[in-house]
Amino acid sequence: MRILLIRLSSIGDIVLCSAAIRCLRKRFPEATIDFLTKASMSDILKADPNINHIVHWEGSPANIAKQIVSSEYSHVIDLQDNLRTRILEQWLPANIQVIRYNKHRIRRTLSVWFKKNFYHGHVAEQCLLAMASLGVQNDGLGLQYHIAPEDKITINDVPFTHKAGFAVLCIGATHFTKRMPEHKWAELIQKIRMPLLLIGGESERAIGDRLADLDSFKVINKCGVYTLGQSASAIQLSKFVITHDTGMMHIAAAFDKKTLSIWGGTIPELGFAPYLKSPEKSILIEEKQLSCRPCSKYGRSSCPKKHFKCMEQINIDRLISQTGVSQ
Repeated sequence: MRILLIRLSSIGDIVLCSAAIRCLRKRFPEATIDFLTKASMSDILKADPNINHIVHWEGSPANIAKQIVSSEYSHVIDLQDNLRTRILEQWLPANIQVIRYNKHRIRRTLSVWFKKNFYHGHVAEQCLLAMASLGVQNDGLGLQYHIAPEDKITINDVPFTHKAGFAVLCIGATHFTKRMPEHKWAELIQKIRMPLLLIGGESERAIGDRLADLDSFKVINKCGVYTLGQSASAIQLSKFVITHDTGMMHIAAAFDKKTLSIWGGTIPELGFAPYLKSPEKSILIEEKQLSCRPCSKYGRSSCPKKHFKCMEQINIDRLISQTGVSQ
């Protein structure tokens, strides 16, 4: 049996597939299970023992289809379900069974339009549901993330100020409406009594430097310094994680960490809430009373109402109290 899973991006979406990958491997321990994704995403999966090979999406859908046929896959499981993957599947012969994950686009769109939840479920469980016809069942163990040996950091790799324990602040997010303003992060850093480690991409390095300058003894900035795997390793070492609705939130969930997730223009009810083995460790930070939420399914480049109350009204004192750390 040869199975090809497809999910092209992004970090969080691929991590949300991890429970389904593990359960698929349990169902078919001897099968070849490969994963088709963008080359830029391959680091997420490179250490996953449940995957035999990572295949990169390079070229047209027709060319990818030729590779699939030549590799003699018996099943293609589409966990992306977009225009490119649907075109790809039109090029596949009838002897390859195609299974497609249901995004429930209409339900999500209605939820945004009418500010009422028409989507019931979770993306991780929808991925598993797509494989039900193959006898794949949810093992209840949540998400997973495997760290490659070269990305592993230990407590000896952090300064002495952090060796007794630290929290990770994930300050990045792709879309503006998912990002808490810098001054709110500054308020949190000034008030919380806990060593902190900042992670994010190169685009967050400057903000991270400014935040670290507020208290260089308490705050370490690793934005744009740590690789994705090293950031994941720091999360695994941490006491708890404070994060936006982003890929790092799902990595924290994969390690079953106490996760305080901050929600702005998006809402967890659309299927992207932290999916932990221990659900009580997930604490959602959001302004539920705003009539303008959600303003989109995945985030926007600006606040459509211009006030950005969903983030500006986040109560930092209340957030800190949820961590269990005194101010």
